[in-house]
Amino acid sequence: MEIVVADGWHSDYGKIARARLALIKRVAGKWDYQLIEDVPEQVRLRQLVLADLDGDRKAEIIAHGERKGSLGGDVRIYQRTAEGWRGMTVAKDVQGFALGSFTARGKRELIFSGPEIKPVALDLRRARWDAALAEEVGTYKIDPATLIGKLAPRLQGEEWMGSEPLTWDKLKGKVALLDFWATWCKPCIAQFPIMRQWQEKYGARGLVIIGMTDHASQTSEEVRAFVEKQKLPWPIAIDPRSRTQMDFGVSPIPHTFLIDRLGIARVSHIGGKDLEAIERQIEALLAQP
Repeated sequence: MEIVVADGWHSDYGKIARARLALIKRVAGKWDYQLIEDVPEQVRLRQLVLADLDGDRKAEIIAHGERKGSLGGDVRIYQRTAEGWRGMTVAKDVQGFALGSFTARGKRELIFSGPEIKPVALDLRRARWDAALAEEVGTYKIDPATLIGKLAPRLQGEEWMGSEPLTWDKLKGKVALLDFWATWCKPCIAQFPIMRQWQEKYGARGLVIIGMTDHASQTSEEVRAFVEKQKLPWPIAIDPRSRTQMDFGVSPIPHTFLIDRLGIARVSHIGGKDLEAIERQIEALLAQP
């Protein structure tokens, strides 16, 4: 017997919770855990349905997730093959679904709650499966204060705007201001004008500003549109799975780090107040050889 489970909850739910789909079964007197997927962009799985969708007497898994800060989530279908599990997304950011035969065609169909109710016929033989399932992302909490005086964690942005992918090795000799922000964060946006002033004032002396964000309550398309509209003059990186945020211990934003010319984290500043203190630290780090 196998049990399909939706797990990945965390004591700090809402900040670093994960939505994981897995199988557990009893093997040699012990429970064996097999991860199917760490579902991208979802914080939990709210509904699981097992159904034979292609008539081969083997059940597929239909999983409905939930996005952070949203009433809806993605619906994905998983199928086990001789090579292992494969999956695909059949609906994005919907509030619910039902499985049945809703038209005269007599085929199994999915119907989703949303502005337009339209049955979707399921033909898995012609389905476009994902190239690969997402791997597990560990969930952990780090106290940002423990990073000070140490080499800064690596930048894991998967998408970059305004720059090639940056690393601390590439930035050796520069002082970096790493700003964790989001399009919906008003205090983050409120400090952009002073950050523009810092770039104009200190850029020639070696200050580099890097904006880092993720997919919490926003998409890459929304981030790109925001950056273009605001004409942000510094590189912006998107880490969809929030690994950089976890490595730096980021929870509330804005959260700003200053990294010295050798890649050592020197300052951790949470919130959009007392920016004069950050500027004094920038000047001090730039004064160092």
